[in-house]
Amino acid sequence: MHIRWKSQAIKDLEAIEEYYLAVAPEFADILTDEILLKTRRLLHSPQSGRIVPEIDDPSIREILVYSYRIIYHYSAGESNIEILTVYHSARDL
Repeated sequence: MHIRWKSQAIKDLEAIEEYYLAVAPEFADILTDEILLKTRRLLHSPQSGRIVPEIDDPSIREILVYSYRIIYHYSAGESNIEILTVYHSARDL
């Protein structure tokens, strides 16, 4: 099993890190490290995230880290987990 980050998710994570480096530098590494740690845990339990309510598709799930939603795609029997986007929960999907 592999985790693949879509280009949008990489851009999202970079933008989040840049934002916190400017406003709360001591939190930037903590947040990005926690996001990466939570996504690595998906390797052992890829269906542990909840189904995204706005989409209601069992293959589109999310895990939460602080106020951020990490949206990913996984279907049973697949060998890849795709991280689709990472964004603040106050924003609309």
